[in-house]
Amino acid sequence: AAVLALVALHTSCITQTVAVSPQDPHYCTFEACDSLAFARRHPRMRLHYLAPALAAAACALTPARLRSNFRPRLRSTISMSTKEPGVVLGLNAAFQRRVAFEKPLVIGAVNRAAESGGGVGGKGQGAYLAAAAARPGSVALAQFYGGDAGDALAEALRKRASGADEALWIRTASQTRICTTLVADGNATEIVEPSGAVTATELDALRAALASRTAPGLLAAGSLPPGVPADFYSTCAAATLAQGGKFLIDAVAGLEDAVAAAASVGARMVLKVNARELLLAAGDPLAAGAADSVDDP
Repeated sequence: AAVLALVALHTSCITQTVAVSPQDPHYCTFEACDSLAFARRHPRMRLHYLAPALAAAACALTPARLRSNFRPRLRSTISMSTKEPGVVLGLNAAFQRRVAFEKPLVIGAVNRAAESGGGVGGKGQGAYLAAAAARPGSVALAQFYGGDAGDALAEALRKRASGADEALWIRTASQTRICTTLVADGNATEIVEPSGAVTATELDALRAALASRTAPGLLAAGSLPPGVPADFYSTCAAATLAQGGKFLIDAVAGLEDAVAAAASVGARMVLKVNARELLLAAGDPLAAGAADSVDDP
């Protein structure tokens, strides 16, 4: 577990995470993504896709095992003293398509793919699968899904995490978005469809399902779809912290409100960002295509 965590800690693909805890001062924060099979097929991009998922799996271990494998400075926020599973909010789900090409892409021309496939997409869904694989039954996924793409996503999740708790899966009238990754010459190009809107009735159904649980911890991962208010994460943070649970957020949407909610109850906070995200939070984002490193003037 220590090796997996250290690999991820030194990889630039780990992005912003805020961990808050009102009681436990020990923490360990990572990002996860669902790209293990894809990484196996594309060795040149292996570290970028594998490290976050491996780190999340390491963090899903019990605190006792973490303490025995990590040095003292790396400890877990996750409490396993309750039988209730933790919850991952993956509200902006996607069915992920991956298409690989042997030659560089040419805009305005016919590009023939060497291979293609589909599966689970969405930041929260990737984190959920990593944790579920490391410790089955320790975490539940909250998500919206709908249409044919939503059905394909749900089936892919069931195959990857057998016996999944679907009580927090809310079906929507709108279609789940399809996101496509085009890989050519070792570079990946993302095509992201707009997200379908969530209705007030669907949002209320999710709120009721979440309110019926007392989770030891909650991870809010990814952006929010249309129809979900910007303060949704902060509301979840306040409720989780008030119950003595842990709250982590890996998202830009609702970040400031979530931090404010944590501060209001005196929670300990940890912010993990890369250079691009730090500048974005400060209102000075890097231009598209700019390097991810920043020189100190």
